[in-house]
Amino acid sequence: MRCIQSSGGDDVTLFGRDEQLAIVRSAVDRAGAGFQVMVLTGPAGIGKTALWESGVADAEAAGHAVLQTRACEAEARLSHGGLSDLLEHVGEDVLAGLAPPQRRAVDAALLRDDSGPVDSRALGAGFLAIVRALAAAGAVLIAVDDDQWLDAASIEAVMYAVRRLRNERVTVLLTRRRDWPDAPYGAEGLAPHLADLRVRVSTVEVPPLPPDAIQRLIDRPVPARLAGRVYDLSAGNPYFALEIAEALRRADQPVGPGDDLPVPSSLQALVSARLAAAAPGTRRAILVTALVSNPRVGLIRDVLTRDDAGGELEESVADGLLVIRGEHVRLAHPLIGAVARAEAPGAVRRHLHRILADLVVDAEERVRHRALGTLPPDAAIADELALVAEKTIHRGGPRAAAELAEQAWRFTPPADPGGDERLLAAADLHLQSGLVDAGAALLRPHVAALPPGPLRGRARLRLAQMSGVVVLTQPEYEAILADADPQLRAETLAYRVNCEVFEGFVPVSQGALWATEAIEVSEGLDPATRARVVSEAAFMDAMLGVDPAPRLALVGVDALPDLAWYDHRGRIDALRAMWRGEMASAQRLLGTLQRLARERGEEISTVVFTLHLFEAAIRVGDWIAAAGLRHDLGELDPAIVPAEVMHRVAAAVAAGTGDRPAATEALRWFDEVSGGQVTGPTFWHQMETRRVAGQAALFDGDADTAAALLSRVVADAHERDYRDPGVFPAAPDLVEALVKAGRPAEAQAVLDRLTETAQAQDHPWARAGAARARGILLTAATPADPKATTDPKATADEPAEVALVEAGDRYRALGLPFDEVRTIAALATLRRRQRRFREARTLLQDAAERFERLGAAGLARAARAEIGRFGGRQQERAATAGGLTATEQQVVDLVVAGCTNRQAADRLFISISAVEAHLTRVYAKLGVTSRTQLVRTQATAEQV
Repeated sequence: MRCIQSSGGDDVTLFGRDEQLAIVRSAVDRAGAGFQVMVLTGPAGIGKTALWESGVADAEAAGHAVLQTRACEAEARLSHGGLSDLLEHVGEDVLAGLAPPQRRAVDAALLRDDSGPVDSRALGAGFLAIVRALAAAGAVLIAVDDDQWLDAASIEAVMYAVRRLRNERVTVLLTRRRDWPDAPYGAEGLAPHLADLRVRVSTVEVPPLPPDAIQRLIDRPVPARLAGRVYDLSAGNPYFALEIAEALRRADQPVGPGDDLPVPSSLQALVSARLAAAAPGTRRAILVTALVSNPRVGLIRDVLTRDDAGGELEESVADGLLVIRGEHVRLAHPLIGAVARAEAPGAVRRHLHRILADLVVDAEERVRHRALGTLPPDAAIADELALVAEKTIHRGGPRAAAELAEQAWRFTPPADPGGDERLLAAADLHLQSGLVDAGAALLRPHVAALPPGPLRGRARLRLAQMSGVVVLTQPEYEAILADADPQLRAETLAYRVNCEVFEGFVPVSQGALWATEAIEVSEGLDPATRARVVSEAAFMDAMLGVDPAPRLALVGVDALPDLAWYDHRGRIDALRAMWRGEMASAQRLLGTLQRLARERGEEISTVVFTLHLFEAAIRVGDWIAAAGLRHDLGELDPAIVPAEVMHRVAAAVAAGTGDRPAATEALRWFDEVSGGQVTGPTFWHQMETRRVAGQAALFDGDADTAAALLSRVVADAHERDYRDPGVFPAAPDLVEALVKAGRPAEAQAVLDRLTETAQAQDHPWARAGAARARGILLTAATPADPKATTDPKATADEPAEVALVEAGDRYRALGLPFDEVRTIAALATLRRRQRRFREARTLLQDAAERFERLGAAGLARAARAEIGRFGGRQQERAATAGGLTATEQQVVDLVVAGCTNRQAADRLFISISAVEAHLTRVYAKLGVTSRTQLVRTQATAEQV
């Protein structure tokens, strides 16, 4: 018996098993209610044992007596092996209470003496007595894993006992292998005898894991594009998925879109044995089904009729290898088809593919079967594959098109002058689909053999793009451009802009010059190339703070089948809206583009737009949504979601949720990876991580560190001509950090630059940020002596208050609740300096609640800590003055703070009519008749 160390079963994560875990835990929790039986069933590898282990661990943690055994096939013929495990740790104090015949039988069965043959009736009675003795002291769990292998003698003893249990506090938990739901039990084990019991038996069919759980289980090293295929081949079986994923990791070559996944030897042997036991006609029917993308009864019968070897569809169903539902046929498990294809001779597969090519209707499937039924080269099939590949692109299937285009190249005769062009076309589609590893493996061996000219230059450029070479050397650019025609020159310039600007090697203004040249060169070229270079130029314009609309007017708004979504003009519109704080527009556009990228199967575009949506979420301050998007990024292919992206998003979530150490650790990782250099592949992500680490320090009250980090971000952005202040939105936070660090002159200089930029670019976010920064700077200069006036009218026009109210209004209009709430907290600081404590407290309470709703736990804690500094006496007076309810007092405080009825309604998340109703009751309670009297009354009370 194996003991499981656990603390309530929570130390092991079972992906996708929340429902089943809850059922098992519920059974364990109900152990004190009386006798019950639960059976966990499902095929091998589905996860029954993991759930069983969780139940055992929960019972041990709850202090239950646990009798457990793990049966195995090798010991199924050894008498009393299971019972020995069940009773191994039963104490002598329990055994001493057995009647002598029972004790002798138990000792003999456990091989503790040589008293002769075991009396089976005495043994059963002894086991029953042990269980009842344990149940008298507390709950008991009898746990049997792989019940079908339990030995017959143990079955007899256990069944003798459980048939006689009634209300004892005993739970029986079994796992039982069953290949499909409702399949009859064999004769072995306890399960076939459970119908004899006078208690309801709960059977839990453990289902396949969902795709997202399989993805998490097999972990990031398996690309997302293959994780879906791992799920399909494993049919959601976690053990099978882990074995297939491990075989993928060991594979020497990347798996292309048309290749079968490797089947590990452990699984292949299992399935091969089952296929070998089937009749030849059954195996033929299985192979035909495995070769068809959408098998139907009629099609399979037609193929078997034409096939000289024959085949039996019905026998395959009877053997449990195929399933028929109406006209649809499917394999009982996808692994059956994978092994059948792998083991069939090539000539047999080609023969069946040729038959299928004559029978299927769909043009794409027909040409696939023709290709698979023929040995390359074949010029006619190559032409047909190329034509279908082009049509598939237009239908929105870049992955399928990549596979077809690669096949078209492989079938092209070596002497065909169009072969090189087809190789590059296949590489282009691999890149567009995000299949960069497979595309690079396809292209790399052939680049050196290409003749001088644009094709060779294009191949070099594509190989750089797919191999992760971000910045080429000047000689490498010159080598490409030496072979360049106008098309290649335009593409190379655009690539150089994209790489060297976004890795910090050249300023944005230099990138704009290259992009302008690319636009000039692209005049008259194909629409997709034109759109790509215009997109790069518009990107440069936007980062320079220039409206990109004139550039974007050079191309249409329609989608092009050979233009990736990340090159679509909508991305520029969305990013500029985000940088300018127009969040509703930005998030709507980005969400649409992400959906379109997913529908078309563009992995790189999907990653790009998911990352942009993440950035939008942190700017809005929705840290809960940001954490979800971070998880989504972690589920995608690590080949296109590198470690620097994951460290960047982790830092941002940590900063917003109050985990400063995690944000600092992410920045330390960047410093180590980059060797202290700003430029390089991590530039943009490092800038963002430094910015959020600065925010984390600011939120944590460490103004000096925040100022140092944010100053560097602002300086690096300025040095590289990022003139739109929203690209790296650090300036307002830098002003706040400098003010809190006691450096007002430096803060004023940063504010002046931000204000000037906001006016020059008519920048909504920069105007709001400048207003908040100005309010914070002026607040620091506001006197905080005990004689300061508490008259709201006397302070209503103070510059600090005017600036903060303006900032709050601007942030609200832009849809930036996080910055709005931070402005409310800043206004509370001003109120406190003005000794208007009740208003300050109300504003902070409002800020704390709204920070919590956004998921900004750290700032919420800070706001509540600040409230606590006001002292209990003032809080008590505020809560009871005039007999107002809590909500009425909040309305009063907001009105006194200068809010209109609409603003008070927005802050309290109630309607304007509700605010008006509360004010009517307040007037009656306090004996006032107007808003002015109410403000005056509260100001007087504040001085008491």
